[in-house]
Amino acid sequence: MSVSTSPLLIRATNVGYQWAMVRLDGLVFEVIASDGRPLPAPIITTESLIAPGGRYDILLTMPASGQYRASVDYDNICYSRTLGSASTTVTVV
Repeated sequence: MSVSTSPLLIRATNVGYQWAMVRLDGLVFEVIASDGRPLPAPIITTESLIAPGGRYDILLTMPASGQYRASVDYDNICYSRTLGSASTTVTVV
């Protein structure tokens, strides 16, 4: 995926039945809405844990041109272990 350094809105949805930890290569982003409702104030973070069925709106401003890794770890919180992961590369132009 190629994007510019303009702010980017990401709608993250966990359609699975395990918790999902979303990371954007250590970049700081803002969680601005949960399940379609704006938050009273943005949550500024480098990772976001999304519950099964949860939806978050994430606002991200890419810091510079380059390649960044977006990843999701699917966690079993009962046993404190990661069941699997998925990732992709985002290219900023």
